[in-house]
Amino acid sequence: MAKDLVGLLVAEVNSAESDRDEWILDTGCTFHMTPRRDLFIDLKTTDRGRVYMANNTITEVKGVGSIRFENSDKTTFVLHDERYMPGISRNLISMGSLKEKGCEFKAENGILKVIKGCTVFMKGIRRQSLYILQAFVRTDLNGESSNVAGQEDKEMADIELWQSRMGHLGQ
Repeated sequence: MAKDLVGLLVAEVNSAESDRDEWILDTGCTFHMTPRRDLFIDLKTTDRGRVYMANNTITEVKGVGSIRFENSDKTTFVLHDERYMPGISRNLISMGSLKEKGCEFKAENGILKVIKGCTVFMKGIRRQSLYILQAFVRTDLNGESSNVAGQEDKEMADIELWQSRMGHLGQ
């Protein structure tokens, strides 16, 4: 039993390092949220606002702004009304907020596609019971990016670029 707990602890420590850059596509959160101020392309600080968390705690909202993402095919999208909440530990994208903005979702073969109109503008890959966003956070206009979870090495990104340009109609 003690050996199992040690393995679990090591797994939790290792996953905590990558959690900082992962974005979870979440059906349960009300807003897009992140504890990382450095990712915002614009941010309006505030002393108002609290979010009630699933574990029955209250976390303060310290700002609201926008974050730009870049897909592997070099297309970009911006999430607005992102909450800056230093008291949380994970980056969350609210699927409910996306739905309110007219997005639809299609999950198949471990891939969740977020669709607006006829365009798939965001994808998540299923890992265990979560869908993890497949994109880069783009923090400046010069094209420098912060690697976000799920991005493979350059070769895999090139394959995805090829597939996105030559993929099947209707995807």
